[in-house]
Amino acid sequence: MERTEGEHRMADMSSEQVNLLISLLIRFPHVSAVHYEPSDRSLRFVYLLKDVQREELHRFADTAKVHLQAFHSILPPTAPEPQVAAIQHEQSEGLWVLQIRRDVLSLSYEELNLINEVVQQCLGEAVICDTMENMDDEYFDEGMAIAALLSSGGGFGDEKLSGFREKGRVLVFSTPVKS
Repeated sequence: MERTEGEHRMADMSSEQVNLLISLLIRFPHVSAVHYEPSDRSLRFVYLLKDVQREELHRFADTAKVHLQAFHSILPPTAPEPQVAAIQHEQSEGLWVLQIRRDVLSLSYEELNLINEVVQQCLGEAVICDTMENMDDEYFDEGMAIAALLSSGGGFGDEKLSGFREKGRVLVFSTPVKS
């Protein structure tokens, strides 16, 4: 998968932010898009689903909440508490759009792995996945990059970022937030 930064990139957008979104999309092919929301300093992970019923999505949400509560209960007391944690779904043009939102400050690579594992286990074949034909060492190195960028805090600013896939490339665009 090719790494490409959007043409409309703002001069003050940190390359760490861009690299994080690109790494997330490469490492987790089930994620269709990732958006950074500066208003609450959160990442919104978007999954596209086909042939799924509303009841399955409700069961997924319940299962995910139980897994995430258990995950957070075993973290050390010094770990930051999640400030933003939401699961939403809506139907759009024959597909379901599942969105999972988490604040950047308390999000860890381990939690991302858990979220994606629960999505795959609960929703399986319903998740539209951008399969990668040539999974090489770079794909697996993305996990280390994500862990390092999340642990450093990422230095996210006041720009809304959107990362998605298009024709085998990962694109990241920035939209300045109006004051």
